[in-house]
Amino acid sequence: MKIGNVLEGIVTKINFKFIEVTVADEWIFTINVQNVSDWYKTINLFKTFTLNQKINFITKSFDLKTK
Repeated sequence: MKIGNVLEGIVTKINFKFIEVTVADEWIFTINVQNVSDWYKTINLFKTFTLNQKINFITKSFDLKTK
């Protein structure tokens, strides 16, 4: 895994400031709201994402932690 990879994961936690995504049932990524790109200027993570939703994302940086 390296910076710039496109990963597919499942949304496991939604907060007002971030979402948590689990990849391959092993890696957990936290994506802050300012790193979520959307057509709208204000993003409500609860309206944009649902639990267990599959998403693709690009890794900009990471600090590895596992379940």
